[in-house]
Amino acid sequence: MAREVKLLNKNWLFHIGEIEERLLPNYGGYEWDPVTVPHTWNDIDTFVPTRGYYRGIGWYKRYLEIDESMMGKALLLEFEGVYGSAEIWINGVYKGRFLAGYTGCLVDITKDIRVGFDNLLAVRVDNRHSEEILPARVEPDYYLYGGIYREVKLIVANKTHIAWRGVRIKTDEINGNMAVISAEADFVKERKVKCKLDMVIYDMNDAVIAAQECTLKDNTTFVSQCIINDVNLWSPDNPYLYRAEFRLTDKLGQILDFIDVNFGVREFEFHPEKGFYLNGKPLKLNGLNRHQCFPGLGNALPISLQYEDARLIKEMGANIVRNSHYPHHPSFLDACDRLGLLVYTEIATWQTIGEEKFFNSAKQMMKEMIQRDYNHPSIIIWGMMNEGRSRELFLQLHEIAHNMDPDRMTSYCENKLDEGKEIGTVTIPDVLSVNYQLEILDEFHKKHPNYCLFIGEYTNSTIPRKDPDKLKEQVYRIANDYEFIEERDYISGGTLWSMHDFGTDYEWSWPVQTSGVMDMYRIPKYSYYYMKSCWRKDPIVFIAGHWTMHGKEGKDVEVLVISNCDEVELFINGVSQGKKTAKRIFKFNVKYEPGTIKAVASKDGQNVEAVLQTAGKPEYIKIEANKKEIPADGNEVSIITATVTDKSGVLVPDADWKIYLNCEGDSGKLCGLGGENIIHTKMGIGRIAFKAGTKKGIVEIKGEANGITSNICKINMI
Repeated sequence: MAREVKLLNKNWLFHIGEIEERLLPNYGGYEWDPVTVPHTWNDIDTFVPTRGYYRGIGWYKRYLEIDESMMGKALLLEFEGVYGSAEIWINGVYKGRFLAGYTGCLVDITKDIRVGFDNLLAVRVDNRHSEEILPARVEPDYYLYGGIYREVKLIVANKTHIAWRGVRIKTDEINGNMAVISAEADFVKERKVKCKLDMVIYDMNDAVIAAQECTLKDNTTFVSQCIINDVNLWSPDNPYLYRAEFRLTDKLGQILDFIDVNFGVREFEFHPEKGFYLNGKPLKLNGLNRHQCFPGLGNALPISLQYEDARLIKEMGANIVRNSHYPHHPSFLDACDRLGLLVYTEIATWQTIGEEKFFNSAKQMMKEMIQRDYNHPSIIIWGMMNEGRSRELFLQLHEIAHNMDPDRMTSYCENKLDEGKEIGTVTIPDVLSVNYQLEILDEFHKKHPNYCLFIGEYTNSTIPRKDPDKLKEQVYRIANDYEFIEERDYISGGTLWSMHDFGTDYEWSWPVQTSGVMDMYRIPKYSYYYMKSCWRKDPIVFIAGHWTMHGKEGKDVEVLVISNCDEVELFINGVSQGKKTAKRIFKFNVKYEPGTIKAVASKDGQNVEAVLQTAGKPEYIKIEANKKEIPADGNEVSIITATVTDKSGVLVPDADWKIYLNCEGDSGKLCGLGGENIIHTKMGIGRIAFKAGTKKGIVEIKGEANGITSNICKINMI
């Protein structure tokens, strides 16, 4: 056996609060609840209208079964993410305190386990404020969820093995249809063991396109360089991934270790006047900022929801996402690689610069982030800070980034350009990212024409998904800023604030920051369709609002249509209300008449249409699951959507209801706000997450509100 990776997500026990008698054999005498990881203890006290969430200590424990086949092996525990600090014991042996938070850690337990016995793993997690735990601000504008919120794995490897996060693949040269790539692979070896490393490159059809033996650079690193002919360049339109297979063998040819690494081949540059270029072609960077949270789940999202967020961003037509304001899950980056989304990623910060401990933690996180994420072709920027400035710190972070990765750019997001100019931080990064301040950007660029500029955040229009008129205002505000960015070549692009509404304890926006183009459940607002019309090439048309206006019969109303087409024609009950040409936002003034309203748009000879109907009184509640079958792993999630309709199935837009849910079956739970089994509908629609249990079987979910009972939604736990 070369290497085996075992998921340790199940069979955990959790205790909220401190444990004083830490020397007890099994930390007994306290109340422990069974949990699976990813897990956070802030799943039900966030997103709720009660200020303050638990910032304190939580303990996790579980037993590891180590059998005889693992004797003589290296046994390594990998924690993908624990926030904030993590202290770890195995069989009572203290393994250290880890401050990674968002970048994970590795713990070598080889010498501490007992073969054939239960081995007790204990983890003390603390998410209280600390200057050395980034972002090191008491109340940033996002929750600091506590817990083991990402996966835990046991790596069983030979004593001589490829080092954790030890492979780096880079593109040295692209010349026509040929590319030169190089690889470095760090390894750990026992004394006197002689070994060699072979690298094989596969294309997306699993055909071998290059193979060679690596050269020993020094006692801990192999190096290799090879040519890829007829190369497929990675881009948002062609997210082509190669696979590098590394095989470590001893002098007899026996396999010691074996890993695969996906990578892409591309080159890019930022230009101060012409913007961003990918593979020699200009590309305006259009995207959004994303947080890693969901109501009822906190930040303990399963991999499927990580992928779904990337898919939603790609579906909008975006080509970049900014991971705000910390390193996101590796599986989200995997999704960006596969779907074709460029990434601006950054260390965990928010408007705060500390002193020595903060500096040390920031530098360490920058190193860990680059080491973890080096091989993702989607990443183009290493972010040093969000809305803060320190020339001393930025110089050190910039140097770290370029020493580890000379090819990617550094940046930080500046929301006070005058301060950044005064202390000299704006001159440090390769790309200066500006948050807001669009009104002074032309003058800034005129005075500093050699700066490469990107817009890290713009607009920040906080409009909840409940008032049609205000949702239209959000569209207008975003359109004004987006067109400013779109029209200027010197701006390489921007990421709108934000993708979705998110939870926060920040004084000015708690409990939910509502600047998203989707709500916190990823239900689109009108601005979602506006951005889609900006970024998608295929024809888009959307009628913003509804066509149920009781009491306004015969009165003048404004209809807002969003489209990327050249012309839109509006019909009411089959009668044309005229045609209009505009840039994405089409306004029609018409007399309200119940029935059907239809917008027909045309682009390059292709027609698309959007239709709304007048709703009658509410008579049905329809409940649907986005996944009707999920594994009974205690981790996977199905998103439940409830819609209130009339007898014809037309959405009732004024149904702001509380739908009380009943869940029959003993495998899984509904994850409502504050732990309630309630869907809160806004404008006739709402959502809740259902989280799998560990028993197989059928779960039946039914809702009731205002005397109306829903259909039965079934989820099969397999």
